[in-house]
Amino acid sequence: MLDLAPHPDAVIVPESLLRALTQLRVLLGGALAVISGRTLAEIDRLLPLDLTAAGTHGACWRTPHAATDCVLPLPAPLRAALKEQFPALLVEDKGHAVAVHYRQAPAERPAILAQIHRIIAAAGIPLKLIDGKAVFEIMAPNIDKGTALKRFHASAPFAGRRPIFIGDDTTDEPAIAAALELGGIGLRVGPTTGLTPALIRDWLSEQAQAAA
Repeated sequence: MLDLAPHPDAVIVPESLLRALTQLRVLLGGALAVISGRTLAEIDRLLPLDLTAAGTHGACWRTPHAATDCVLPLPAPLRAALKEQFPALLVEDKGHAVAVHYRQAPAERPAILAQIHRIIAAAGIPLKLIDGKAVFEIMAPNIDKGTALKRFHASAPFAGRRPIFIGDDTTDEPAIAAALELGGIGLRVGPTTGLTPALIRDWLSEQAQAAA
């Protein structure tokens, strides 16, 4: 829904998007959720609408009744080792995942990846490495957005509905697959489909207005 920015904190949220999401939540009887790699706190900062949400790729989730739950965070020594290894990069410690951004140093990608593999091997625990858009994310192997989508779909007000999921990165693939598995729609934003964040925002606004 949002255009990429040089820094995760620099993304811009148009007021029109906030209005559309507010209207759609009402029109859908509350069956609207955000599933993001960002933490729940970051989701709320960008979208201050108290939405049903799953943050950190599904490691934490909030139900429509405001109950919040999380899996166990990554070990603190692992998170510290990743931050110490890359002092010149933006390293996001999300607690349940660590994101190493290299958008400002694309030529260093092979070396960064090799160092991350070394740290993961030294950790001695099962971990998953996701190769995203100019970012590597390290998390527990049982976390993904598809699991988050299925968790929401199994309970009210989502149960029995046809899910529609929209994503633009590698981490969104499990949720796209889950939506299709549940008889819904999975949309990919990017050059392969021609869909852009702006088109998605326009579509959401059109759906909100058409159903009003």
